[in-house]
Amino acid sequence: MFDNLFCIPLAIDNTGKGIRKKIVNIKNQTAFQNTFARLTLDALKRYHFENLPETISERVLLQSLLWYGRVCIFEKDGSLLGLPCAQSGAGLNIYGEYGSAFVFAANGKLNKDVDLFIHGSDKDAFLKKTNGATPNTKLKGVMIRENAIMYPFIMLTLQFSEAIADSYRTLDVVRANVKRPFIITAEESIVPSVQKFLEQRENNYESIISSGVFDPKSVSVLPLDINGNSLTDATQLVEWYENKYKELCGIQSNGQMDKKGENLIEAEVSVNDDYEIMSVDKCIDYIQDGLDDVNSLFGTDIKVVARERKDEDIRRDSESDNISGNS
Repeated sequence: MFDNLFCIPLAIDNTGKGIRKKIVNIKNQTAFQNTFARLTLDALKRYHFENLPETISERVLLQSLLWYGRVCIFEKDGSLLGLPCAQSGAGLNIYGEYGSAFVFAANGKLNKDVDLFIHGSDKDAFLKKTNGATPNTKLKGVMIRENAIMYPFIMLTLQFSEAIADSYRTLDVVRANVKRPFIITAEESIVPSVQKFLEQRENNYESIISSGVFDPKSVSVLPLDINGNSLTDATQLVEWYENKYKELCGIQSNGQMDKKGENLIEAEVSVNDDYEIMSVDKCIDYIQDGLDDVNSLFGTDIKVVARERKDEDIRRDSESDNISGNS
């Protein structure tokens, strides 16, 4: 999904205001992208499928449910396939259940309307009679929902990624302020010289010796009132968001924090409590309801099962996936 999007020239003169602003923006974007990629991988491992026919890709099922909140399993030429889909208005019954969906393949070679199985209509003459007109494509399938309104979980991933990435960047700023608890004011003409001088501090030089690059009298230092708890507060906020997201993904995290901790914003706690409806257990219930219809229609025995994973398991998987073969 991700590729090398850009290459940043590191050996550049970052004394200009425009360049420094671009570097800060790049750091913000990189923090978000790295966090989003990591959380997306966690979201894809919330559950897995058992007894899938070889003609169905589990990866496509997982990605479709994550990105679209739905997926369609259907039969074509005697084989069961699973592809992302978009519901259509054709065939709506009196309860608003969809009678057809448009499935689409990655290479564009299988973009078709599929007649959907509507639960209960096969057993009730009235419901069957009140189904709307369907495309009658001879492709029969079931649309599986991840939740009641087919809301994509990836939207929560985006929100948590933004919050976590911003918290990490806040932690960076607080850390820098603890390291340099002051603001420097200087005449415009010598700002580049002062910036070069301060780079030695940024690079953790043990000592900085002035070589007369600027007149010290033209520079003023304003101390910052740094709260000693700022680093702790920022760290706890990062940990809380991380643990909350892992909880939604069904990952048991060691050392989970009390979400009612005094260092957390009360509004953040109460709002995120509402995310429980999107937890992995709730999603599995809806997915299995759809799979039950698939099993009834096609004689299969497909099941969706939660992945009970801990932080150590994820680290171990990461080490085993090392393509270099080095430990």
